[in-house]
Amino acid sequence: MNGMMGGGMMGGGVWGMPLGAALPIGLLLVLLLALLVVALALARRVSQRLDERIGAGVARRLTRRRPPPAADSGTFEALLLIPDITGYTHFMELSRFALGHAQYLVSELLVAMIEAGGEQLRTLKIEGDAVFMYAPLQPGDDEPDRLGRLVVAVLAAFYRRQRELLRINSCGCAACGALPDLDIKAVADCGAVLFDAVADRQEISGLPVIAVHRLLKSTVGQPHYLLLTEAAAARVRPALAGPPRRMAQQVRGLPDAACLVFGFDPAELAGPEQPAPPAGPLERLGDIRRKLGSSLHALRHRGRSPGPQLRS
Repeated sequence: MNGMMGGGMMGGGVWGMPLGAALPIGLLLVLLLALLVVALALARRVSQRLDERIGAGVARRLTRRRPPPAADSGTFEALLLIPDITGYTHFMELSRFALGHAQYLVSELLVAMIEAGGEQLRTLKIEGDAVFMYAPLQPGDDEPDRLGRLVVAVLAAFYRRQRELLRINSCGCAACGALPDLDIKAVADCGAVLFDAVADRQEISGLPVIAVHRLLKSTVGQPHYLLLTEAAAARVRPALAGPPRRMAQQVRGLPDAACLVFGFDPAELAGPEQPAPPAGPLERLGDIRRKLGSSLHALRHRGRSPGPQLRS
């Protein structure tokens, strides 16, 4: 055995390999390790750049075409509307990769509703996966129909954009797979509100502001609906199929609210689906690029609190 061991070591090799052959392999391993370190550093740099661009891009998308609320000040009568995306809370438990996709999808849906409101139903702020909107009330015989059309347009925009996102989707992650489960519940109230500047930011206050937020916690027993308080129902006439359901809702710290609850068919609300070819390679590539950017944004911020567009 000693002879065999001696014979194996005589060449000075590694694993029976001559020393001359082992040295190039060692150098190759060192070179591969160095290349890996460089690649990781480059990936980190690219991730940082994408993080900055995606973060700025999402902010621009969320504020694009939003009328500045600073034009309103003082006390006046207004319609307050909060469309709230439901079925999203469980996304907070997903992996960071899927959470990035969820953030992208919800941002797209929020932007669709903001743009549908336009200058008449204005966005005051984004509250997690909901939009706080308002419309100053104006005298006129057609006011209920005008406000009703605005409210319905916001709800319809959500479902139309959801349908378009489903058409171009090319991802099978948990967030993208749950996109059809997202829904809308909307609450509206009317009354006197006060606009005021607080720390260079415009804030709104008044009993309707409190009521409309607390009514979001109502138990209605429907996956999607529009809830109008008695005051809102007197000023808003939404063109939704079917008679509304009357119900009383408890509002913490305020008197019980008499409400009308309108159900609707999301497919009917979104309108007939126009014949369209399947999503082409460029559309799908754009969808993949945007979702990848959002996932990198989430991965870069792991361990930090979610951004302002996420709410549990």
